[in-house]
Amino acid sequence: MTLDYQALLFNPIYYDLAVPATLTTTWGSSLSVSVIDHTAGVTLTDRMSVESIRPVVRVRGTELTQNAIQVADLPNSQITVNGQSWRIKATRTMPAPTGELVGEVMLILLSEAEPDG
Repeated sequence: MTLDYQALLFNPIYYDLAVPATLTTTWGSSLSVSVIDHTAGVTLTDRMSVESIRPVVRVRGTELTQNAIQVADLPNSQITVNGQSWRIKATRTMPAPTGELVGEVMLILLSEAEPDG
C-alpha cells in the first residue's frame, strides 16, 4: 500500500500555514502558488559545512509540476510573498518517501534590494 503524502501530510500543513504567492518565471509566465514563508530566515548548510541564515519559502513540488514548471528553471525567477518581491537564487528539493517531486522544493531567496552574494 502506497501512502498519499499529499493528502495525509502536505495538504493539512499547507491548508493551515501557507500564504499565497506569485511566481514569475524568467520567461515571463506568472502563476499563483501556495508557499510556507520562512523569509525571516532559516539556517542552511553549504557543501563545506558552513552555516548561513537565508530567507526561503517552501512550495509543493506537485504544485510546480501541475503548472509545467521545472525546478531547474526557477533560479533567477521572481516570487512575491506578503507584498515583498524576491529573486530565487537557488533551489533544494526536499523529497517525500514516494519521490523527489512529490515532496517540497525550498526556494532560496535574495531580496531584490540586496546585491548578489
